[in-house]
Amino acid sequence: MTSRDPRDDLTLIGEGRTYNYIGDSHAYVGHLVFRAGEDDSNLVTARPFPIRAFSARSMLDRDGNVADVVVQALMRCRAFHTHRDFEPLPGFRQQYIYYGDSEQFENLKITGFANDQAYVFVVGEVNIRWYTQRLTPDVDFPVPFSLGAVEALPAKPRHRVVSYAAVLKALADDFTPLFRALRYLRAAGLETVFLHSLPPPTPDDALAERLFKFPSLARSRYKVTMLANYLFRAVCNDIGIGFIDTWQAVTLDNILDPRYSLEGVHLNRDHALLSIQEVHRQFTALERARQETR
Repeated sequence: MTSRDPRDDLTLIGEGRTYNYIGDSHAYVGHLVFRAGEDDSNLVTARPFPIRAFSARSMLDRDGNVADVVVQALMRCRAFHTHRDFEPLPGFRQQYIYYGDSEQFENLKITGFANDQAYVFVVGEVNIRWYTQRLTPDVDFPVPFSLGAVEALPAKPRHRVVSYAAVLKALADDFTPLFRALRYLRAAGLETVFLHSLPPPTPDDALAERLFKFPSLARSRYKVTMLANYLFRAVCNDIGIGFIDTWQAVTLDNILDPRYSLEGVHLNRDHALLSIQEVHRQFTALERARQETR
């Protein structure tokens, strides 16, 4: 008789709430399980849905509806279901549903337990790369907030200055598909949608050029990223969704703290833990507020 390895045994502890991270490679926070408080049955799980080459434009399809890749991720999270009797949702296309050999169109609707989970969208670092490449190292621009140590980073001796409004408009145009999709999700009834802040870039110009295959200055990378986060926060407030901002926690006077750097693009597990803790804080506050209004 073969001896039983105790590692083969599973003990059910309970069912935990899930914080889903959906988006680009920065969404990969790991498949993590947490105990909330001191109750071993009160669990929180973090579940990543990273999508290759995902950018703000990937949030909408060519017709301006929420992209199928986003809808399918949300359906796997059980945030949406379909039925032929549901009313059409603005911003969402009908879904092909197969029953045996037959098929029919059905409309989407959020499930009754959709808001028992969090949906954290992690999008935009790829957009920042594109914009920084277009900006070129000889361009600088003012910003409406304190830069801290970023102000001391070197600029080109002969640089031209473009207006803050022009840079902000260009970023807003790049991120419009993201913002529009988030509005559609919130209007559909998802109350627990969050947008994650963009990570601080590497301050190492040589490393950045090796990784991204074009020259750029840390000053430009930081100012563009910080301005995008400034825009993200404003749009989240306007839509009525949470903004998961970990910037101050992983920087020293706005420059990346090397303790949180992974390889020059992504942040490490320590950052993931900080991010999930912030999601938990905001999600729990939302949950309490919803309970008080019932």
